[in-house]
Amino acid sequence: MRADGLTPGPLAIVSATSGGLGGGAQSTTTDAEGLFHFDRVPAGTTTLSAATLEGIDRGSATVEVSPGGTIDTPLRLNGVGRVEVTVRTAAGGVVSGAQVTLSAGVDPYSPFVGRSDEAGLAVLPEVWAGRFQVSAADAARGLAGEAVGNLEDGATARLEVRLEGAGRVSGTVRRHDGAAAPGVQVTLARDDTTPGITTVTRTDGGFLFESVRLGNFGLRALDPANSDTASGSGRLLVDGESAVVDLVLHGVGHLRVQVRDTSGAFVPDALVQVTGGSVGRTGPDGSATIFNIPAGPVTVTASAGLLAGHVSATVAP
Repeated sequence: MRADGLTPGPLAIVSATSGGLGGGAQSTTTDAEGLFHFDRVPAGTTTLSAATLEGIDRGSATVEVSPGGTIDTPLRLNGVGRVEVTVRTAAGGVVSGAQVTLSAGVDPYSPFVGRSDEAGLAVLPEVWAGRFQVSAADAARGLAGEAVGNLEDGATARLEVRLEGAGRVSGTVRRHDGAAAPGVQVTLARDDTTPGITTVTRTDGGFLFESVRLGNFGLRALDPANSDTASGSGRLLVDGESAVVDLVLHGVGHLRVQVRDTSGAFVPDALVQVTGGSVGRTGPDGSATIFNIPAGPVTVTASAGLLAGHVSATVAP
């Protein structure tokens, strides 16, 4: 029968699954009045399930069968309705092209999926009745939102999903001497598990991130030409807010190291390491040049066999 418990249901396939001796699964089809019967069902627990021949409605019930007994049990369908979802920005504008996903309690692992049109509307014509959760994601801007609702059998539920607020982050990357730094990779990352997004600075060193979710964020700049870096951070609090964060690259320099033993003789093929992980090896004259080291104080260590030593130095940009 239908979800109201009174009206005969549409044609459906009914399955009976029993355990124990002689158990197994058998199925039949309801008649025009929604009736069905199974002549031989093993005693014990039997699970009945129904799925309509047209549409997605379904239902289930569990019965206890006594030896030699007959059971007359109702099998009520869950019910089906229609859901209309309007996707909007945090400011209230409609969002087209957003993916809308609805999960219903009947089977939360088989969601219903749609996409919003130019009016921000996504229509899901057949959804299981009952409480549901719907989410919307705008992949182009990386924003999402969700809402919950309840659907009656044969009814239409209309609800609105507002995407989370967002702002924009801009700034300029400059070298240590104040010159603009074009072609630098700038990555914006949040303080959660969301993957970072990367852009490249323009000829004037400027960069821009649109549709950045509200909250704390971090910026890291990397010059692929010499591995020079810079970092910064900021916070967006209000939908539509703009944050400006300028970055100054630390600067890099080169370090030439000459390794000698206690007698003053050159040590060839010595391993030279600089704070931060840069490495090199000395040549026949005991010297090694290591490039693109971040400017500032560093510690240099050298080792060759049982010999080792270290020295502090300052790298100028």
